[in-house]
Amino acid sequence: EQDPGNAPLARDLALATLRLGSAYLAAGDGERAGAALREAIRRFDTLVERDPGNAELARDASIALARLADLDLAIGEIEPAAAAIGRVIAIRERLVAADPADSNMARDLALAHGRLYDVMKARKDGDGMISSSGASLAIAERLAAGDPANWLWQRDLSVALIRSGDALRLTGGRKAAQKPYRRALEIR
Repeated sequence: EQDPGNAPLARDLALATLRLGSAYLAAGDGERAGAALREAIRRFDTLVERDPGNAELARDASIALARLADLDLAIGEIEPAAAAIGRVIAIRERLVAADPADSNMARDLALAHGRLYDVMKARKDGDGMISSSGASLAIAERLAAGDPANWLWQRDLSVALIRSGDALRLTGGRKAAQKPYRRALEIR
């Protein structure tokens, strides 16, 4: 970091910090993971401030935020997880709006809504579960319909359908939950 104007080096350092946080997370060291992920987010935020139109940097920042949200949710810190996922969704919605044809960005947004579902489930927020699973499902359906031979899009659709069924079942719609579960079984 001796040359703050060297954007490629600064990005490399931010990515290395993100990977270190991910390694700590995989090893079960939540304290170090949290510290490294927060540092990665700080670094990415600085880079994004300097180059706000850089989609790659924004996506990198959203990945670091999503990992921090996973950690926060795993240790029962629901509100910080919700805040991080809120930022992830805002970033990814902006990226999708800037390039609607980018299927990978759309998938990233669907996955973020899936993480939001997990937060809403931890909060026991039925309306939030229905809304977030519905948002994820809508994107997954569009991607799967656009490329029926893409196994990843089909898998994402199956997962989104299961999550949608779970949201319905957990909010009292046991009979309604059967439809998305059946659709998911047709894909698998």
